[in-house]
Amino acid sequence: MGDMNDVPGTTTVRKIKSVGLKDAWWQGGCGYGSTYYDGWIKLRIDYVFYDDQQLKLKTVDVVGEKEWSDHRAIVARFDLENNI
Repeated sequence: MGDMNDVPGTTTVRKIKSVGLKDAWWQGGCGYGSTYYDGWIKLRIDYVFYDDQQLKLKTVDVVGEKEWSDHRAIVARFDLENNI
């Protein structure tokens, strides 16, 4: 997870997903929202990737206000898949 400063669909994001990791943002239903906004442009450049063979996504939220950072953090909650 982290502030990757990279938008969805780039080579970096595609490589991470190519090893089988899921994007909590999309799997959690956040769609085309944003985590970065500078007044005229909105981008999603922050991520939580996870292995859906090991973890079951429960919730994903975007938190944080402009005065804390120029980004809003993504917070995901998981259950261990083998404990369900």
